[in-house]
Amino acid sequence: MNIVIKGLNKSYGKKEVLRDFSYEFKPGLYILKGENGSGKSTLIKIMAGLVYPTSSREMIIPKNISYLPEYIELSEGRSRNFLKSLSKLYKCKHININDLMKKWNLENKRMHSLSQGNRKKVLIIGSLMKKSQLYLYDEPTNGLDENAIEQFIICINELIDLDKTVIISTHEDNYFRNLNPEVISFGND
Repeated sequence: MNIVIKGLNKSYGKKEVLRDFSYEFKPGLYILKGENGSGKSTLIKIMAGLVYPTSSREMIIPKNISYLPEYIELSEGRSRNFLKSLSKLYKCKHININDLMKKWNLENKRMHSLSQGNRKKVLIIGSLMKKSQLYLYDEPTNGLDENAIEQFIICINELIDLDKTVIISTHEDNYFRNLNPEVISFGND
């Protein structure tokens, strides 16, 4: 499924963040690159349905989206229980949570005691459990160690092989260069 956005505008008060943004996303990897405040995260939030555009001519976006925000507060429970709950919610019967946690070098600790990087790992694993056509990631590599970044890149490559559309907002696009992404520049970048 192609994702189409035409004439998208978004302002916060008098500050215009997106002006007449138009793009057609085909299955594959897209990197949104630009300075802070250039509209990358706003575009992702609009696509995720969390922010409404000021105006647009056309938006064709699938309803089944997997979205990873840059920041999120997690529950008080343990990471394994959180992932088990997500696997039930997303009906992932054949996923072994213990193997996933081992693969991502993730401990079964209370969520609030996890480091930023380990919280991000939990969220990435959860986002990958959801079977979607569109995967949206806002600064996914922030706080991740090299092993987790490698693991994330492998997972992104698998999504691309499955003809999924993956859109990543990042300042660290060099991690994804071997996947031949299409880079969309925002602002002066």
